[in-house]
Amino acid sequence: MRLSSKERRQYPRCAMDETVELRIYGGDSLNSQVKNISWAGLLLCDVAKIDKFGLLEARQLKNRPIAVTFDGLDLTARGSIIRVNPKDQTIAIRVSSTSNDNLWRERCMA
Repeated sequence: MRLSSKERRQYPRCAMDETVELRIYGGDSLNSQVKNISWAGLLLCDVAKIDKFGLLEARQLKNRPIAVTFDGLDLTARGSIIRVNPKDQTIAIRVSSTSNDNLWRERCMA
């Protein structure tokens, strides 16, 4: 698949404003908002508590397995954390599986 010079992502992002619960395996459950979504991942913003994290704590979250459950939907995405930014209160997640691929696909195309 050849991508245009403007869009280098294989799976383009789609803006979203949904409330989710982020469960970090072996750690906390945090409330958050989805900023954008694609077939391969999502970006969470306003992640509760992470603005208090130091750089070391943020780095320790990288590659940790997670589950993201969408409020009001029968949809959970599983994957791993690829980037944490305490200053912006964002967490980027690479999605490896979902509980409902058809619903996920609909959300990605909305």
